[in-house]
Amino acid sequence: VLLSATVATLAERLGPAEDRPLLAGDVSARLAELAAARESLYRGVATLVIDTGALTTNEVAIAIERMLAAVPR
Repeated sequence: VLLSATVATLAERLGPAEDRPLLAGDVSARLAELAAARESLYRGVATLVIDTGALTTNEVAIAIERMLAAVPR
């Protein structure tokens, strides 16, 4: 399951991210760089993708549960 959100949403959620060395400096710029480098890999292995941008953590959990229930086994 790939949980996705825009760089702006991620930056807002993280704030200054001072305790995250990988995001040192301009958090939004670093997130954009990391997303560009990783997105194709993540999407290549994800069976399900959920845009979490407008969802609460509880709504994300419910969405995952529903999507997994609908996957044929």
